[in-house]
Amino acid sequence: MSSILIVDDHTINRHWLKTWLGDVFPEWEFQEAENGQVGMEMALLNRPDVVLMDISMPVMDGIEATELIKKSAPDIAVIVMTLHRSAQYRDRAHEAGASGFVRKDRADEELVPLIESVLVEKERLEGV
Repeated sequence: MSSILIVDDHTINRHWLKTWLGDVFPEWEFQEAENGQVGMEMALLNRPDVVLMDISMPVMDGIEATELIKKSAPDIAVIVMTLHRSAQYRDRAHEAGASGFVRKDRADEELVPLIESVLVEKERLEGV
């Protein structure tokens, strides 16, 4: 069974993602964290297959949390999500080790295929 950790400081965003993705992937396990610090700690403790990471959050932002997750657990796939339109955020996410990047206003079209492709790549790398 695959698992996803949703890290976002807005409760409504976490709930919406969990509900929507739960309909798409009903057999998956979902967890939630309200900021980058808690998300990083949960990711390292629970080892989800995928972390959906917001960028702008209190306590620790998503870029720093992604970098810390990838340094300690490179096998965890992190997909960074944001409302920011600047390519600078995408570039910073990739530099931090993110496996993917999606703008929240495009999530309904891009997120599920991105999650699926990240998992396929993860399985390929684990099989090597």
